[in-house]
Amino acid sequence: MNDYGYGLHSGRTAPCTGSCDAADCPAPALAAIRAGDPSIGLTVHRMDEGLDTGPVLVQRDGIVLGEWVTPALLWSRMGPVLAEALTESLDVG
Repeated sequence: MNDYGYGLHSGRTAPCTGSCDAADCPAPALAAIRAGDPSIGLTVHRMDEGLDTGPVLVQRDGIVLGEWVTPALLWSRMGPVLAEALTESLDVG
């Protein structure tokens, strides 16, 4: 297996198949905030020849958005979950 590294996406999403463009695939965090979702997740995956088409290694849910989420508040909530997910993904992948 070639080592293309790891990809990280906000949101509990599968890596992109390459069949969508940026206009059709909004940033998951922004889409969740706009939709009024109560929480968001994150996904860590291996990258391959298609970059975002590698296998999903770790997914986490339940990061609370709240009614008045700001970028700083969102990152403070995502940080601990992200650290745990990245550590686990290194063990898995």
